[in-house]
Amino acid sequence: MLCEIEGLDRVSFTTSHPSDATEELFQVIARNSKISRRFHLPLQSGSNRVLKRMKRLHTIEHYRAQIDRLRSLVPGISVTTDLISGFSGETEEDHQATLEAMRQIRFDSAFMYKYSLRPGTPAAKLKDDVTPQVKAARHAELLALQKTITRENRELNFGKTVTVCVEERSSRDPRRFIGRTDQDQKMVFEVGAPLVGARACEPGDFVRARITGLVHETYVGESPG
Repeated sequence: MLCEIEGLDRVSFTTSHPSDATEELFQVIARNSKISRRFHLPLQSGSNRVLKRMKRLHTIEHYRAQIDRLRSLVPGISVTTDLISGFSGETEEDHQATLEAMRQIRFDSAFMYKYSLRPGTPAAKLKDDVTPQVKAARHAELLALQKTITRENRELNFGKTVTVCVEERSSRDPRRFIGRTDQDQKMVFEVGAPLVGARACEPGDFVRARITGLVHETYVGESPG
């Protein structure tokens, strides 16, 4: 498998459907430290009624059990998701169920969209009966809650030293580099001396850096050099 390729030090798992997020997959991630500690699993809604209308084939209970199992096998793994507001037939009760799911699962980040009808899809046969104003209001609530959760989750890592894959040097400050942590979270860190052998770090290098702060959703840190 990819993790056995010499010289390939990090593998990013992009996304999965809940029906494909199996125990076997979780075990593979747990056994292989090269796989990024970020797992994207689309939830779409916290309401079983809406999930059924979406034909998603999973329930919120099943989804939460999957996340609990993954977190037990891979402590500290970052879980991200997709959410839709204003799907056909969504009620205020359904919307509140999604907010509650977010509070309980505490995603590190989420892609959130207002539902829009797409011709040719099964959902196009359903009535688009949630008004644009309600969709916008519910979408704003999802965004605000996730922003709070994301910041709270990030702040738990202040002071920790993490491994960062360098992507590029900052165009604003030559002492700063931009990279991604094991959890695939963006980090800008400063170095005061060469890190890798006798040369400065370069894209593709892995360095250790301490998290000292946060700007929006981007970590700020420093490397001991």
